[in-house]
Amino acid sequence: MRIDREISFDGRSYNYSITDDNKKLSIVYGGNYDLYLSVNDGKILPDNRTKNIYFDITKENYQLYEAFDKMYNDIIDGFPFGRTEYGMTSNYRYRYEYSRLVKNNNKIVWISDENAEDVADKLTIIKKDEDTYRLTFTRNNKPLLYGTKSLFNISVRICNSGSKYDPFNCSFMQMFQDLQKIESNDNQIHFENVEYIKKLEKKK
Repeated sequence: MRIDREISFDGRSYNYSITDDNKKLSIVYGGNYDLYLSVNDGKILPDNRTKNIYFDITKENYQLYEAFDKMYNDIIDGFPFGRTEYGMTSNYRYRYEYSRLVKNNNKIVWISDENAEDVADKLTIIKKDEDTYRLTFTRNNKPLLYGTKSLFNISVRICNSGSKYDPFNCSFMQMFQDLQKIESNDNQIHFENVEYIKKLEKKK
């Protein structure tokens, strides 16, 4: 897995590209102050067929895994603003937005704020096992009401103003802030990285 970063439009944060084999996950803070998560597998995407591309976040890079782990658990537990040093903040599990976002079996399904729900790209996040979060990006076969779908990326927009899942967009933005600690050439090894690598070697 390779992690690259470059300065974002605001000059104060970094956008990230994570490459694993032939797939690339991009996490970008846009000029409209919204967050975008997108994936591509190096192939042209059909605009008239459903396609799924998954990307696994593993403990191969523990800082990356930790950022997604915190985001996932904050959303599932209903704490979009995180947890303070004094305990929990307000719980949002009983909000309508929570029921739209979190499905059975602790599955997070974010349909892009970019377009109508029945035509927009979507992102599904599950905890696959104790070492892995699986992000599945889905392109459906319906044309957009306005604009055109990208031929190169399946992308979801996380709006920071007017999102249908507000305030859970805050969890995604916190994840983005946590990523800022990761450098492209970070060679630090965490205990969890070592244990994950040992598991992979045993499977070979």
